[in-house]
Amino acid sequence: MLRITCLFLCGLILFAGVAHAGGPYLPVDLEAMRKALGKMEPGTVAVAQAQGTQRTAKPKVISVPGSTSGTTQAGGPAPPANDYEFCNRTSYQLLVAVGLKAGSLVVTRGWWPLNAGECKVFIKGPLTTNVYFSNARSSYIHLGPIRVWGGKHRLCAGKGMFQASSSEGQPCGPGHNLVDFARVDTGGKPGWRTTLTESDQIKTLEQARTAGLQRLLSDVGLFDGAIDGVSGPRLSEAIGKARSALGMTSSDTSQLHARLVAEANQMQQISGLTLCNRTQQILYAAYGRELNGKKASSGWYVLQPGVCEKVVKDPLSEPFVYAHAVAEKQEPEVPGGENWTGPHMFCTADGEFDYEGSMQCPGGANANTGFAQMATDGRPGVVYEFRSAAAPEPEPEPAN
Repeated sequence: MLRITCLFLCGLILFAGVAHAGGPYLPVDLEAMRKALGKMEPGTVAVAQAQGTQRTAKPKVISVPGSTSGTTQAGGPAPPANDYEFCNRTSYQLLVAVGLKAGSLVVTRGWWPLNAGECKVFIKGPLTTNVYFSNARSSYIHLGPIRVWGGKHRLCAGKGMFQASSSEGQPCGPGHNLVDFARVDTGGKPGWRTTLTESDQIKTLEQARTAGLQRLLSDVGLFDGAIDGVSGPRLSEAIGKARSALGMTSSDTSQLHARLVAEANQMQQISGLTLCNRTQQILYAAYGRELNGKKASSGWYVLQPGVCEKVVKDPLSEPFVYAHAVAEKQEPEVPGGENWTGPHMFCTADGEFDYEGSMQCPGGANANTGFAQMATDGRPGVVYEFRSAAAPEPEPEPAN
C-alpha cells in the first residue's frame, strides 16, 4: 500500500507558497532533498538606490492569556497544587519554552512539544519564586505562518532543544537568538497553570483535541472545513480517508494523531526554502521570491559554518527562488570580500528586514541588491548551498 506521504506529496506543487515564517524547529533532512541542491559562487554585489515602503512581517504574536492557579472549567483538569503546568487549548501542536530567574540572569529551556488539548508539567515540585517567563509557538509542521504566544521580555533561546542563560535584552551567544517571552507572576503560589488559547470557539481541551485533528488533516490535504473543534460528517469522512491511506485498523484517535503529526512533519521536511552555509565563515544570508506579480525579500539570517536554516516553510509554487549572502569577515585575498550575488534585484537593509510589494526601496540604509536565481523545477522544496570559490563540488549521486 502506498504511504500517505506519497499520496500527498505528488500534488504539492499545486499549493501556494508563503513568505518567511520564522524558521525551522526540527532538523531539515538534506539527504531527502539532495536532488534539489543548488550552488552559489562568490561574485560582486550590484547595488542601486531607489524609493519604497518597508513591511514588518513577523510571526503573529499572541499575548499569553491570564494564567490560573485556582478555579478551572467544568470537566477540565484540577489545577496543580504544586508544579508549573501548561495546557494547550489551541488547534496547533505547540513548542513551549520557559525561563527561571537565577540571580541577575534568566535560564531558559525548551522547546517541549505540547499537543492540542494536552496539559503537561514543565517545572516539577513546589514553585520557589514569584516570577517565571514563557514562550510558545506553533510547530513548523503546520501550514501557514508561525503563531507565537509570548510577551515583551527578550531572552535568549535556541532553535532545537536548548538551554541558555541571558540578561534581558542582551546579545545572545552563537546558535541562540532573542525571543519575546511573557512574564508570569505566580504571586508566590506553589502551583501554577498557563493555558494557551487560540479563539473563543475552542472552549475546552476536548474541543482543542478535535480542532487539532482537523488542522493536521488540513495540513496533509484531507480536510477543508472549519477548524473549530466541532465534529461532523466532513471530519468523519476525512478521518476515514486518513486511516485507509495509512493502513490503520485501530480506531484509537491518539494513534491517528501521532501518525498525522509524522506525515505533516515529513511534508514540511521536503517543502520550502533552506539556506546552507558550506563555508568556513559566518554568513549573513537573505532570500527573495516573486509571487502573484509581487516581489518579497527577507534577511539577514546568521548562518554559522556548516549550518542550514529553513527560511520558507511551506511548499513552493513559483518557478524560481533567489538568494544572496555576504561573509561576516572578508578574506583579504578576495578583492571586495566574498559575496554571493546575481543580476536579480531585491530590496535589502543594513539590519533585519522583511519587504513585500514594490521593488522601490526607501533609500538611505536600504538598497536594491543583486540576488542569484535558482529554478525550482516544480519541486515543493529546494536547498541553496553557499560555497567558497575554492570549495570542492559535492559528489554526484549514484545512478539509480
